[in-house]
Amino acid sequence: MTINDTIIAIATDDHKFLPAKHFGECKFYDIYSLYNGHFSFLKSIENPEYSENDEDLHEEELKPSNIGNLLKENNVSILLCRRMGINVKKMRNNFHIIISRYHKIEDLFNIFSKQMDKEKEKKLKEKKIFILKEA
Repeated sequence: MTINDTIIAIATDDHKFLPAKHFGECKFYDIYSLYNGHFSFLKSIENPEYSENDEDLHEEELKPSNIGNLLKENNVSILLCRRMGINVKKMRNNFHIIISRYHKIEDLFNIFSKQMDKEKEKKLKEKKIFILKEA
């Protein structure tokens, strides 16, 4: 996998911002293609496990499998969000995870392209979790 030729799922509630909640608690996953440093919106998928009262649902055993299967069906290889919950261990078996300290999705594209050099790409591949933060 190269970072510049992949499908990314961005966790969101409004298609504009990354909410300050866990990946599995967001309403939608906006799916983007990243190719040659450019993001292209593909589609938005509703989280089948979303609930308005989601406080204790993140620990459900089937939740990461249901979300993971949906994302795998859409060829996603990277998850991008502000937080991951207890299921991060299960999700990183199948996906690379980027935790962002940036909130606005539009800002992420430039920042991601600038920060994801070969060294950081290597770290993401090795650790499977990477924090995208101000340089």
